[in-house]
Amino acid sequence: MVYVSTYQERILKSTNGGRSWFPASSGLPTNINESVFEKLYSDPTHPGTVYAVSVHGQVFVTRDRGSHWQPFVCPAAPSAIAFDPENNGTMYTGTEGQGVLRSTDGGEHWN
Repeated sequence: MVYVSTYQERILKSTNGGRSWFPASSGLPTNINESVFEKLYSDPTHPGTVYAVSVHGQVFVTRDRGSHWQPFVCPAAPSAIAFDPENNGTMYTGTEGQGVLRSTDGGEHWN
């Protein structure tokens, strides 16, 4: 599965290596100023889970391959998100001002 962010369609996905693309934006903000996503991160330990970070630092997550998105609360606007492929549920986020934060429970709590 491949995901891309575009200005007009917001987020699209391809299930065939990019030969065709389908909308994958249900549940994302419709206000164009809030729905421009500059970063997408796929969780290697949970297929179908993708995080989208808007240009304003808002984060949304889908756990069903882009069919539905919901807000995801980070302690600060992330400059990057990374996943530990050997430890299920462990993720890291780089932030401005708070450094690197870690969650061992899929983002419920951060240290």
